Amino acid sequence: MSDDKPLSELETMKLPLQLIKLLSSNPGANAAFEELPAEVQRQKIEWVAEATSAEDREKRSEQVMAQLLNP
Repeated sequence: MSDDKPLSELETMKLPLQLIKLLSSNPGANAAFEELPAEVQRQKIEWVAEATSAEDREKRSEQVMAQLLNP
Protein backbone atom coordinates (compact mmCIF):
# COMPACT_ATOMS: atom_id res chain seq x y z
CA MET A 1 0.00 0.00 0.00
CA SER A 2 1.46 3.36 -1.00
CA ASP A 3 1.39 6.53 1.02
CA ASP A 4 -0.83 8.95 -0.92
CA LYS A 5 -0.04 12.02 1.17
CA PRO A 6 1.14 14.88 -1.04
CA LEU A 7 4.66 16.10 -0.47
CA SER A 8 4.95 19.48 1.14
CA GLU A 9 6.59 22.30 -0.81
CA LEU A 10 9.67 21.98 1.38
CA GLU A 11 9.99 18.26 0.71
CA THR A 12 9.99 18.89 -3.03
CA MET A 13 12.50 21.76 -2.94
CA LYS A 14 15.98 20.94 -4.10
CA LEU A 15 18.71 21.96 -1.71
CA PRO A 16 21.60 23.78 -3.38
CA LEU A 17 24.66 21.53 -3.60
CA GLN A 18 26.81 23.98 -1.65
CA LEU A 19 24.35 23.97 1.24
CA ILE A 20 24.06 20.17 1.20
CA LYS A 21 27.85 19.80 1.45
CA LEU A 22 28.14 22.17 4.39
CA LEU A 23 25.16 20.75 6.29
CA SER A 24 26.32 17.18 5.79
CA SER A 25 29.80 18.05 7.07
CA ASN A 26 28.46 19.55 10.30
CA PRO A 27 25.93 17.47 12.28
CA GLY A 28 25.23 20.34 14.69
CA ALA A 29 24.34 22.75 11.89
CA ASN A 30 22.28 20.07 10.16
CA ALA A 31 20.32 19.42 13.37
CA ALA A 32 19.79 23.16 13.87
CA PHE A 33 18.54 23.48 10.28
CA GLU A 34 16.09 20.60 10.73
CA GLU A 35 14.73 22.23 13.91
CA LEU A 36 13.87 25.45 12.05
CA PRO A 37 10.24 25.97 11.08
CA ALA A 38 9.55 24.84 7.50
CA GLU A 39 8.97 28.42 6.35
CA VAL A 40 12.38 29.53 7.64
CA GLN A 41 14.05 26.51 6.01
CA ARG A 42 12.35 27.40 2.73
CA GLN A 43 13.51 31.02 2.96
CA LYS A 44 17.11 30.00 3.55
CA ILE A 45 17.05 27.44 0.72
CA GLU A 46 15.55 29.96 -1.70
CA TRP A 47 18.01 32.67 -0.69
CA VAL A 48 20.96 30.38 -1.43
CA ALA A 49 19.42 28.99 -4.63
CA GLU A 50 18.65 32.45 -6.04
CA ALA A 51 22.33 33.42 -6.15
CA THR A 52 23.45 33.79 -9.74
CA SER A 53 26.88 32.16 -9.46
CA ALA A 54 28.33 29.14 -7.71
CA GLU A 55 30.66 31.46 -5.80
CA ASP A 56 27.72 33.46 -4.47
CA ARG A 57 25.82 30.27 -3.55
CA GLU A 58 28.91 29.13 -1.63
CA LYS A 59 29.11 32.44 0.25
CA ARG A 60 25.41 32.38 1.06
CA SER A 61 25.65 28.76 2.22
CA GLU A 62 28.48 29.74 4.55
CA GLN A 63 26.36 32.60 5.90
CA VAL A 64 23.49 30.20 6.58
CA MET A 65 25.90 27.89 8.41
CA ALA A 66 27.16 30.79 10.53
CA GLN A 67 23.57 31.69 11.43
CA LEU A 68 22.80 28.09 12.39
CA LEU A 69 25.90 27.72 14.55
CA ASN A 70 25.61 31.16 16.19
CA PRO A 71 21.89 31.83 16.65
